[in-house]
Parts: sequence; C-alpha cells; structure tokens
Amino acid sequence: MYQQQEDTGIDAFAQFGQQSQQYHPSPELSEQINASKCSPYLTEILVGCEQLIAEGEEDSPTWISAIRQRFEDPQMDEVSKKIGVKLIIEMAFTMEPNQFRTADPQNTFSNLLKTLSYEVKDFLRVFIVPTLGEYHEGRKQLENDSRVYMAVFYAEVFVKLTLDNGSRFDKIGAALADQIEEILKFQPKDEYMKCLLRAFKVAGAELDTSEDLKLRADHILTIMGGYAKGSPLLGDSVKAQIFSLIECRTRGWDRAAARGPVRSSAGAGGGGGCVADRGEHDSSFDDSTDNDLTEEERQFLESHLEQVESRRGAEEDYDEQEMMKEFGKFVKEELQQAELKSTSEMLQKLEIEKDTAGAATETDETTPKTEEK
Repeated sequence: MYQQQEDTGIDAFAQFGQQSQQYHPSPELSEQINASKCSPYLTEILVGCEQLIAEGEEDSPTWISAIRQRFEDPQMDEVSKKIGVKLIIEMAFTMEPNQFRTADPQNTFSNLLKTLSYEVKDFLRVFIVPTLGEYHEGRKQLENDSRVYMAVFYAEVFVKLTLDNGSRFDKIGAALADQIEEILKFQPKDEYMKCLLRAFKVAGAELDTSEDLKLRADHILTIMGGYAKGSPLLGDSVKAQIFSLIECRTRGWDRAAARGPVRSSAGAGGGGGCVADRGEHDSSFDDSTDNDLTEEERQFLESHLEQVESRRGAEEDYDEQEMMKEFGKFVKEELQQAELKSTSEMLQKLEIEKDTAGAATETDETTPKTEEK
C-alpha cells in the first residue's frame, strides 16, 4: 500500500505539476521561492497543497504522499524545505475557514504538517516548530483577518503536533493565547468571534491540561463573556454561542483532552501518507514529560517562542490600546464580579467544611473516616 501511494503521488505531479497555480504567495515568500534552487519542487508543493483543498479528504492521501516525496527528495536543501513549510503555514492563515466546500484550510494544512512530522525524520523539530515561532513573532504585520485565521490554525496544530514522547508543545498553546487576547482588542465582529469559538472547541480541553494555559483561558473567556453580555456589535446568535461555549467548559468540554501515541524516533517515515480526520487529535500533554525534551528542542523553545512572554504588552500599538479602553470598563467589572464570586465560594466552602467537621466530632469521635477515593 505504501508503494502504491508513492506511485500515485508521482502520477499526481505528472498530471498537475506543470499547471499554473491558483494561490499566489506573499511577495516576500514568492521571492524566496523564485530564488531557491529547488523552485520547481516548491511550485509542485504549492500545486499539491491547492489540490488538497480542491479535492478534499477523499484524495488527500495521494497528495500528501506527493508533497512528502518532494520534501524528502535528496536535491531539496534545508533552506528550500523551510520555504516549503512557510508556504503551507501561509496558505493556512490566509484562507478563510469556510471558503471551500471540499475542505477546511486550517484543518487540512494542520493535518498535512502532522503527517509530515510523523513521516519525515526531524521535520517537526528542525522545520515546523521554528517556522511556527517565526510567524507568531511576525503576526502583527498581518491583516486582522489573517491573524484571526492564524489563531484557528494554531489551535489545530497545538492539538495535533506532538514530540516523540507524546508531549504537546505548551509554548504553541501560549502563542495561541497571545493571539486570541490580541484579537479580542479588534473591532468586534461576528466572523472573528466565530473563529475564536472554533479555536476553543478544537483546543479548549487541551489548553485546560496546563495550569498556566487554563488561567489564561479563564481570562479570555471572561472577556468573551463580557462581550456576549454588553457588546452591541455582536449578533444574538453569536452571543448565545459564547454562553454555550462557557457552559460547555463547565462540563469539561464534553470530551477528554486528546491523547496521542508515543513514537519511537525510528518510526519516522512510516504510515503511507494518510491524514487523520478532525476527530483523531493524536497528541497529549503531560507536565511530567517536559524533562524528556531533547537539547535541540529545548533550545528552540528558548530562542523562538520564549520571547513571546517578554514581548507581550511591550509591542501593543496605540490603536489596540484605544480599542481596549472602549470595553475595558465593562470587562473590569466582569473580572471583579468573577473574583468576588470566587472568593465568596471559597469562604462558603470553608464554612461548610468547618460545620461538617464539627458535626462529625459531636456525633461520634471514634468513628473512623471513610477514605476518599
């Protein structure tokens, strides 16, 4: 079956490799593609990505196999491979989620990166994650629409990309939180809020597996709840969906956080180019596995994404601050109410525990306590 997919991948490019592409990369990326000594291969990768979107899930294994072959070609140098990854990521955040009937760009291209990370040795560490870090750092140069679509894409890759030991990149989750917090400072739009709702539906359960990311999600959802209660710019349907999302979270997202396989480093290269569907987020997050990162992976996290924390707030432009002021008072009240509620619940819980302990002592001090399971 693997050889058959190899053959179909070659046939696919023989049929479509010379046709003119429909997607036009950004000027900067186009220049890099044209200057690359592997420009023909990069053009074929572009055509393959277009066919993934045009033909949908049914033919995706054929095009995944064809794209992987180009990345694995001995003539493809590391610079060209990184340009190819840039192309995939750029297509993911410049295409509207509901633009095509056959495929969803953010889901499709996150699945493509997931498959390449499984099948091409060191592809995740050397090419995918550093490039995600670069695009995240340069996000403020993009149009608002692209930044919103980028958040949807980062939600997808946060769930789907894992290390060989099965652990998730927590810093990608932090980047996602950064992006959402910034988007909430844009002029409110139903379309933007729907994208943020989708991002939480995709990655909410996984964000809550990290204490730090869970706290950031608390803050984000409080702001979204404030919009749902007080913004005249959002439709009633979107407001209802926000309340529904917040309620869903109180139920534990109605699903467990996705878990994925622990892969051996020798396993890269197998799998035959198949792409998992949206329901198979093969990844997990466990704080106990963080110490299993390789030195190269740790260096990446420090050099590419750790800068996000130190830069947050320092790069906020004037317009974003002005937008924040417009709804800041309302959100502040919401946060204060949430804090008062939390404090009240904590005090009430302590009072109940005190009363319960006193009653138990008066009833029978010799009765042994039942061990909590």
